[in-house]
Amino acid sequence: GTPTVAPTSPNIFMPGADDVLMRLTARDGTTELTSIAGHMASTYAFITVLMFEDFPGMTATVRTTDRRPYVMIQTRRNPQGRFFLVRCESNKKDSNRSVKQGRAGIFGAKDFGAPDSDWTVPFDVRLVQPGLWRMDPKHDLKPGEYGVYGGWMAAPDLYDFGIDG
Repeated sequence: GTPTVAPTSPNIFMPGADDVLMRLTARDGTTELTSIAGHMASTYAFITVLMFEDFPGMTATVRTTDRRPYVMIQTRRNPQGRFFLVRCESNKKDSNRSVKQGRAGIFGAKDFGAPDSDWTVPFDVRLVQPGLWRMDPKHDLKPGEYGVYGGWMAAPDLYDFGIDG
């Protein structure tokens, strides 16, 4: 007989980055943030493995001088615990930016799949209207590279932006 092919539907909903819209709002305007995908890297430090998520490019395209911008997130799910406001470290040698993850050692892993707490920026989040959330940093951001980190644990996204001095 003739082989059958399973039908594919563009209407199948796959949760992830595609159902999220983010906008950075600062004194100098509002800009949509697009996500970039990262990949896992590790560094060995004695008996501990330090885990990093590396993202391409040393700087974000979206820039502002506003030290207290906020992010509007359009998603059906509460962003708390799914998205994190993070600082990124630029790496000249690899021409990328890193976000430190939890750590793994011979006795187990800590905070695996989430950014290291030392690399996160405290923020408040509130529901503005159904499906629309506002993420406000709790303090001014120093000049540097930042982003909203989240998505699939195996392949997280970074909605990146930078603060210029």
